Amino acid sequence: MTGGSLLVSPAGAVCVQVLVAPLVEEPEFGDALNRMGIRGTTLLGFIADGDGDWLDAVALTRIETVPNNACFGRPSFRGTEMPPDLVSAGFEPPGGLPLPRTEPHAPAAGGPSGAPAALTPCLRRPIPRPTGFEPASDRREVASMRTTRRTLLAGAAGLLAAPPIARAQAPVMRLSHQYPPAHHIARVLAAFAEEVNAKNAGVTVQVYPAEQLARVAENFPGVARGAFEAAVATNFTWGNTIPEMSAPTIPYLFTDLARIRKFPGSDAAQFLDAASARRGVKSVGWLFTTRSTIFTSGRKPIIQLADFQGLKIRGLNPLIDNALRAAGAAPAATPAPEVVGALQSGVLDAGLTDVSAAVSRRFYEVQKFGTVAPFFCVYTQVYVNPRFWDGLPAGARAALEASLRKAETDAVTVTEQTAAAAVGELRAKGMTIHEQTAAEAEAWRAVMQQPVIDAFLRATPEGGQRMLDLLRKLTA
Repeated sequence: MTGGSLLVSPAGAVCVQVLVAPLVEEPEFGDALNRMGIRGTTLLGFIADGDGDWLDAVALTRIETVPNNACFGRPSFRGTEMPPDLVSAGFEPPGGLPLPRTEPHAPAAGGPSGAPAALTPCLRRPIPRPTGFEPASDRREVASMRTTRRTLLAGAAGLLAAPPIARAQAPVMRLSHQYPPAHHIARVLAAFAEEVNAKNAGVTVQVYPAEQLARVAENFPGVARGAFEAAVATNFTWGNTIPEMSAPTIPYLFTDLARIRKFPGSDAAQFLDAASARRGVKSVGWLFTTRSTIFTSGRKPIIQLADFQGLKIRGLNPLIDNALRAAGAAPAATPAPEVVGALQSGVLDAGLTDVSAAVSRRFYEVQKFGTVAPFFCVYTQVYVNPRFWDGLPAGARAALEASLRKAETDAVTVTEQTAAAAVGELRAKGMTIHEQTAAEAEAWRAVMQQPVIDAFLRATPEGGQRMLDLLRKLTA
């Protein structure tokens, strides 16, 4: 860490002003925040607007922690201009940069002239409680402490100025994902963390489910830049970034369980691992997530191709959406956490998701009908920051790799068991479930598959045909 200041606000909340130069080159940054009791978020998203060298070299982030809530807001100032009460006496900016200006801000609407700008309002969310992490103390105690500014400043300075050997601790792998805790892949990831942590192999895994650490769209850039160490992605969400990732989701192409079991470590998986490396992340695991897709609706079941006509349905990505358009539907790309709300509000007429996710995301509360089909195969890819991975002790890497291999095997069993149980649970919750017959599946394949293959090959002129060949090579 290059510098920082810590103070107590009039409301009694603890505020931390952190200056980092440059953010992506300071691996101690996240560790220091954790030791101060500030739990993570994607800090890259809160870099202040500004000008000159400070825009590129300094990240200005204000974090306020209040009892049972964490409020992450953009700074209410721009560039190097800061309210006078947030600049510590004697502060020297890093790298010889100019001192931040301390000119009075324009008053907020209705506020007194010359008053410091107020904290930017933001939505409050529960403090993340990651798997494998136990807080050192309750944040409520922090809010009630009678602590002077001088005491806090001295403590923060001592923490950040401590020599590296004094701050040494086992590396932490923070893993961000979007699945709700009840989802079967969330449970596989939680078990993976527990197993690694039980080994005491020199690395600790902290899993943050349900977008507690970062939103889905923030995971890839966050890991690539080193804001946190690991994340997951369903293969189809890579879209145009790595279009070859969508090959397993071509309708009815890769849904045989015996072939699915052979995918991790195969030439096909290694082909996608190499593509991930070219985008700045290291692929370390493939968790089978579903081959049982459910098409849901609130008005009538979707069984025949004619039932798709005019339906506003959840789309997955531009490639797979070709199948839905070929059947007459109007797909609309919708992130998984937003689908139920879109169905409830009428933005979507029909849903499309993994049958297990339909249970964990409570589709039965807003949908009456569901058709379960072997529509495509989805994997959850686990990827890490390459610099973090390469910097781990050999024993720590070996422990992670062994537990990831076990997670890959467990995911197949858990996914199949969960899918079978999910169908029964959806029925018990009141949904009318139809399981697609072989004849119905062939009718859908005849219309939906080829348009997707054609679009896939157009989107992947260099590696698409090779990826299809590698998948077909995985025979039962």
